[in-house]
Amino acid sequence: MLLEIVYTESSAEKLHSNEMKAVCEALRGLFTNLQSSESCTSLTGNLYLLGRDDRRHEASTLICDDLSMRHGITDLDQLFFVTLEKCDINISVDETCWLLQKLPAAAQPIGGAT
Repeated sequence: MLLEIVYTESSAEKLHSNEMKAVCEALRGLFTNLQSSESCTSLTGNLYLLGRDDRRHEASTLICDDLSMRHGITDLDQLFFVTLEKCDINISVDETCWLLQKLPAAAQPIGGAT
């Protein structure tokens, strides 16, 4: 999976512009697939997603919620999943969290829509 390749080939620093483009394209593909499927049971390895800190993280360590943006909170010392608008993907935070619930439980970010 492209997201895993970028994870293994990049450093722990913020992603470079080419890496960011690759991650955004991979996210676009992931969410297109999630929108058209009932579930994503084919995912067997780790899933690495983009955090709001422009670094890649194991999906299960990220928080998928709009709490920090709704309340103007900036210093929660938590890892939040990137808002997809940053990657020019027009999906709301609530829909994003709902779609991520289609992933296997071990790969789902924390929180989300209910």
